[in-house]
Amino acid sequence: MYFDEKLKELRIKAGLTLEQLADALGISESVLDSLETGFQDPNDKELKKITEFFGVTAESLADDQPSVNALSILFANSGGMDMGPLVMAANLPGMSKDLAAKLPPSGEQPMAEMAGAAKYQEYISWDEYFMGIALFSAMRSKDPNTRVGACVVNGDNRILAIGYNGLPAGCSDDEYPWGRQGEDIDTKYPYVCHAELNAILNATASLKGCRMYTALFPCNECAKAIIQAGVREVVYLSDKYRDTPMNEASRRMLKSAGVALRQYEKTGREVKIYL
Repeated sequence: MYFDEKLKELRIKAGLTLEQLADALGISESVLDSLETGFQDPNDKELKKITEFFGVTAESLADDQPSVNALSILFANSGGMDMGPLVMAANLPGMSKDLAAKLPPSGEQPMAEMAGAAKYQEYISWDEYFMGIALFSAMRSKDPNTRVGACVVNGDNRILAIGYNGLPAGCSDDEYPWGRQGEDIDTKYPYVCHAELNAILNATASLKGCRMYTALFPCNECAKAIIQAGVREVVYLSDKYRDTPMNEASRRMLKSAGVALRQYEKTGREVKIYL
């Protein structure tokens, strides 16, 4: 099992809702939801709160599943491939020191031999790829509580738009509020553009007939934009606001407009990217 699955299992066994546990831990509900969905990893402070609350060790919450290391997989399945690029990658910061020693010198195996190599078997699916891009895009958001990304692709699986939640262009991230409590004008809500809307506004071509991948089920305002843009399917990861009036309104409009809704099924795959 992975950390997010173990955390959710502990919460359910304790008979707590997401909101109740968030209050007990003293962290935001959106952060806790991100931890439970695997959207983000806990920092040291959050991990300490979780382990102390449930009376468990950090080691017991660690992932039991092996991580997917792209270089290791490529090396194991390289066959007759030219390993030159991997030799270069193995020397990048963050890579294991002994990996380069295991790889043959560049050019030792001619490219012509690739014709007889077996097909690479560990590639990710389209759903994993596009949801991964949505989640990676979310990391650009400056919102301290909720980071959401969206990715829109056409029928040929070509990306036409990407977006994340943030302020409109020209509005300083340091001058506007990011809080969720207080008078409306003093919160983030009147100012922030959601990831789905930003993706639509950033589109490089018509989005008619396209499908959108998003980290969070779209709100009612984004649903209007999705419908008007002609998007025909929404694939979402989290649906934590499902029982709210705005979410119900969004779902009602999307269904009326014939937009297919599908919750992303987590595969449990972990991919590490060294930047």
